Amino acid sequence: MALYRKIETSFWCDVDMQDLTPEEKYFYLYLMTNDYTNLLGIYQITIRNIAHETGYNQDTVKKLIHKFIEYGKVLYSFENSELMILNWFKHNSSNSPKAKAAIKKDLEEVKTFEFTESFISICNKKSEYLDRVFIEYLYSISSISISNSSSISKKTYVCDLPENQIQNVCKEVPAENLGESEPRGADPDHSKNEDRKDNKYIEEFEKIWIIYPRRKEKAKARKAFIARVKQKHDPEIMLKAAINYARYCRAQKLEERYIKHLATFFGPDEPYIDYINYSPPNNPIPPSGGGRAIQKISNDHNDYDYDDIEAKLLRNSLGSDFHASAN
Repeated sequence: MALYRKIETSFWCDVDMQDLTPEEKYFYLYLMTNDYTNLLGIYQITIRNIAHETGYNQDTVKKLIHKFIEYGKVLYSFENSELMILNWFKHNSSNSPKAKAAIKKDLEEVKTFEFTESFISICNKKSEYLDRVFIEYLYSISSISISNSSSISKKTYVCDLPENQIQNVCKEVPAENLGESEPRGADPDHSKNEDRKDNKYIEEFEKIWIIYPRRKEKAKARKAFIARVKQKHDPEIMLKAAINYARYCRAQKLEERYIKHLATFFGPDEPYIDYINYSPPNNPIPPSGGGRAIQKISNDHNDYDYDDIEAKLLRNSLGSDFHASAN
C-alpha cells in the first residue's frame, strides 16, 4: 500500500472522464486512489469496504461497479473480491527498478486468472508495459537479459561486472551469437556460459510462470521449461497449454495441492501436451462417483423440499406394497 497516489492534472480533462456523471467521477477517483491500490492496478477490495469508505450503501456500490464494467473501465471478481482498473498504467506509469519489481510481485499474487489474462493482453498491445513485467532482472551475477519492445529477444545485453556495479555499462551482442564466443572478461566456467545461453528463454518462461495456477519451485520449473525448449518444443504452444491447464483447474475447482507443479507439467513425460487443445466444458462436471450431472435451470427461482420429493419417488418405486405396509 502506498501513502499517496499521483494524479496528473490532465486526469480531469481526459476522454475517460468526460462522459461520466459527477457521482461516477468521484467513484472512479476513489478506485484509483484508495488504500488498497498497488502499482499493478489489480487489488483486492470488498464491496463492504468500498461502501464504508465512500459513504454509499452496498447496493449503490454494486450498481456503480456494474456500470464501470459496462464502460470497459474496470473488471471485478465478486468471488475473489478483486478489482482490475483496465486503464491504470495510463495514469500510473513508472520506470524505476523498484516499481518494476513491485509490479511483478503484485502480478504473481493476483487470484483471478481472467485478470492475469487481461493484463497479458494489455502488455501485448502496449510493449512498454511488457518490459515492466516479463524481464528477469539480474538473472545471474554476470548477465542480464533485456527485451527490445519491438521484437522479443532481438537483443541480449551481457555484463562482465558484479551485480552492484551493473548500470549502463553493458556490452551489446546479438542474441544469436550469445554463448558462441566469450565477451571480454567473462567467466570461462562452463556453467556460466550455459546460463548465458539460457537467458533468451527467460522471458518466455516468465509469461508462463505468471499465469500458472501453482507457482512453486520456480528454479526447477524454469529448468524443465528450458530443457523442453532445447528439445525444439515451441514456447508459444507451451504457453497455450499452461493457460488451458489453468482453465481446466478452475473448471474442476481443484485445490492447489492437486495441481501439478510446473516442473512436472513440463517434465520429461510432457503432460502439458494433453492440454494444448483443451477447452473448458459447457456442462457441469459429473460427480466423481459416476452418473449424470444435474444441470441447474438458471431462471428457476423456486425452492424445493428435496426430502419430500425423495420420499414420493421412493413410494412410487415401491408401489402398493409400500402403502400396505405403511398402513
